[in-house]
Amino acid sequence: MKAPVAKLAYLTQPAPGVILLNIQIEGREFERVEVTRDQLANMVVEGAALALKERA
Repeated sequence: MKAPVAKLAYLTQPAPGVILLNIQIEGREFERVEVTRDQLANMVVEGAALALKERA
């Protein structure tokens, strides 16, 4: 089974201290998930590591 691919993903902060990950997967409606500051920090660290990783 092929993993779903995000068509669009972005972060919003509708209120102080509230961080939402907005994501749209191909063929589906937008979903919004609240993330904690620790989860956001993890996404930044892991995302930077992936972005800077040398491609084989």
